[in-house]
Amino acid sequence: MWKGVLMGFDFDLAKQFAEEHDLALQVIVVPQSDSLIDWLKSGKGDFAGAATTITEERKKIGADFTIPYIEIPQQIISNRRDAKIRDIQDLNGRTLMLRANSAFRESAEALQSEGINVKIITADPEISYERIVNMVADGRVDATIVDANTAETGAALRNELVIGPVVTDPLPQGWMVTKGNRSLRTKLDAFLREFRDSKAYARKVNIYYKPNANYNKKLVEHIKPGHDLSPFDGLVKKSAREYAFDWRLIVAQMWQESSFNPKAESPVGAQGLLQVMPRTAQDMGYSPPLFEPRRAIGAGVKYLDWVRKKFETDNLENKLWFSLASYNAGIGHLYDARRLAKQLGLDPDIWFGNVEVAMLKLSEPRYFNKARYGYVRGAEPVEYVRNIRQLYLAYTDIKPGDISNRRPIDKENHLLAMQPASMTLCHKRHWTPPSDASLVRLPMNILRLSQEVFCSPPQSRNR
Repeated sequence: MWKGVLMGFDFDLAKQFAEEHDLALQVIVVPQSDSLIDWLKSGKGDFAGAATTITEERKKIGADFTIPYIEIPQQIISNRRDAKIRDIQDLNGRTLMLRANSAFRESAEALQSEGINVKIITADPEISYERIVNMVADGRVDATIVDANTAETGAALRNELVIGPVVTDPLPQGWMVTKGNRSLRTKLDAFLREFRDSKAYARKVNIYYKPNANYNKKLVEHIKPGHDLSPFDGLVKKSAREYAFDWRLIVAQMWQESSFNPKAESPVGAQGLLQVMPRTAQDMGYSPPLFEPRRAIGAGVKYLDWVRKKFETDNLENKLWFSLASYNAGIGHLYDARRLAKQLGLDPDIWFGNVEVAMLKLSEPRYFNKARYGYVRGAEPVEYVRNIRQLYLAYTDIKPGDISNRRPIDKENHLLAMQPASMTLCHKRHWTPPSDASLVRLPMNILRLSQEVFCSPPQSRNR
C-alpha cells in the first residue's frame, strides 16, 4: 500500500493477467512464517508469487513452476563498520544469518562445500528478510545473503549497509502453480512470455528492482551559490508564504520528489513537481493533471499543510519531520510508528533517533502484524526525511536568512506569530530570524522556547 494504492511486482503482473483473461483476482497474503507451497497444496490458492526462486527442492515437495519472469543473482550484504567482504574468500571466519526455508541456505551450503569456512545461522521462521537486513544494518548480525536487487535497494536506503560479492549466477524466479493444473500453467506461461518481451516489463523491473538514485547522484552538482535554488523559486515562495513554510524546505522536498521535472509522473500516477496523487489534488481543490508548475506546487504545499495540522505537538521542528514522513508513506503509518515508539520506550514526539527507529521496524512482521495500518517499507520515509533535511540545511547555507513566509500575527497565540521566523533552523546552534520576517515584540520565554525547539545539539544535526 503506497499513497493509498496497492502495488507490487507480482501483484501488478497477476492483476494484468486477470484483466486480460476476464478473471476476478482474489489476493491472499500468506503469513510470513507459513509456506506458500503448503497453502497451495491445501487448495487455498491457484498460484503464488513472492519473488520465489525456482529450485529442484521446491519442485520435489509439491510445486509446479511457470517459466521464469526474472533472473536475479544472490549477493552478500554486511555492515560497513565491519571488515569489508570484497570477494568470496573474505567470507572465511564470517557468520551469515539466513531466512528459514529460503534458497539462500542452499547457496551458503554450496560455499561451505567449496571450502569456504563460513558459519551459517538459520533465523527463526517468523523472522523476515526485512528484519534480518535491519539486524545487519544495526550491527546485531554479521552478514546475510539476499537477492541482488534487495541488496542494492537496501544499501541505497540505509547508509550502514554495504554490498559484497555476488555468490550465485542469476537464478530464475517464477510463480508456483498447484500440482497438475496444466491449463492454468500454460496460460500463465504464455502471458509471462509475451510480457517479458514488452516495454512495460522493462519499466516494471526498473520500478521495483532498481533503487532510486535520483537524489544522491545529483545533489552536489545542482547546489550553486549565487543562483536560484530552482526554476520555480517565485512560485514556491508564494505558496510557502500562504501556509507558513520555509520556501527553501519546499524546494528541497521538490528536488527529492521530482528533480525539478514538472512533467514527472510516478508508476502509480503521482504527478508533477511535488508528486501529488490526482485524487489528493482534487481533495485540495486542484483538478488534475498537475503538470503545470503553479498548480502542482499549490496542491503539494496545501497537502503538506493539511498533513501538518493532523499532529498535535508543540515541537514545531518534529511536527515538520512527521509531516514529511507522512507525505511520503501515508499518515496512518506515521501514527503507527508513534504508537510503536512509545511501546518501545522511545519518545513519540521526536522523529530522529526515536519515531524513525519505530518506522524502520514496521517492515518486520512481529511489529506490522500488530499495527493498525500494516506493513510499510520504513527505510523509505526515513531516508526521505533525512535527504530533505540534508538538502534543506545546504540551501540555508547558500541563501541564509532569505525567506518569504510571513504570516499574520495571531494576537491570541504569540507562538504562532513567532513561527515564520522560527522555521529557519539555526546554524551552529545560533538562532537567527530570516531577513524579511515580521518583527514583533514577544515575551522572552517564547523566544527561549523557539531556540530550544529549533537549535538542536550538534550531534542531532549530524545523524
